[in-house]
Amino acid sequence: MNKENLVLLIEDSAEIQLLYKIAFAKSNIRVETASTRNEALELIRLGLTPQLIIMDVRMVGMPIGSFLNICRDAPNTSRTNIIAVSSFSENAPQLKGLEIPFLQKPTRLIELIALVTDALEINSAKLIDEENQSRGRL
Repeated sequence: MNKENLVLLIEDSAEIQLLYKIAFAKSNIRVETASTRNEALELIRLGLTPQLIIMDVRMVGMPIGSFLNICRDAPNTSRTNIIAVSSFSENAPQLKGLEIPFLQKPTRLIELIALVTDALEINSAKLIDEENQSRGRL
């Protein structure tokens, strides 16, 4: 499967991880999971190049802003789109200024899959356009 179809899910609930994996598999989207932001960063350091990251906001450990800064500085995730999700709407204010979309759980899976599919298609088109522009400069 192309890396364009790879989503990194950062979620501390094993049940939600499994639910998302099954739902996305039906749409030919591969999902790698991490239970913490630190675990996700380790996958990224090992070379994982997701096109999209879906991240639970309310997690222990590394602050969300620190995670985003590291991802933006890492070569394999500097252009990766990130979506934040949370069961608690009061978490939305802590995302102000971070420039990432926020979805409140529970999300309807069909809507989440549509959003993810659209994000993957848009990102894929951007990558193709960038590659074509690079070839034109040679």
